[in-house]
Amino acid sequence: MAWLELNKRDPEAAKFLYEQIPNFYTWNGKDKEFRRRLKPSFVVGRINYVPPKIDDAYHLRILINNKKEPFSFDDIKTVEGVVHESCLL
Repeated sequence: MAWLELNKRDPEAAKFLYEQIPNFYTWNGKDKEFRRRLKPSFVVGRINYVPPKIDDAYHLRILINNKKEPFSFDDIKTVEGVVHESCLL
């Protein structure tokens, strides 16, 4: 959710894939928000493993790593102009 809020708040952040965010932003656990890094750097971010048996969560994980400029879950579930009911395509 914080990633989607970051994309709404900072147009520059929306240009990056989810996996690229740690290179340009740090997570502030106290305020529960991303903050811009003073200097971009290479950082290995963590994306939790989701087994393929958990269909929606697994496909959501795949989509967030291939989607730029999402501002909501509907944006993530939109493929070629079609908003899908779930993340299963």
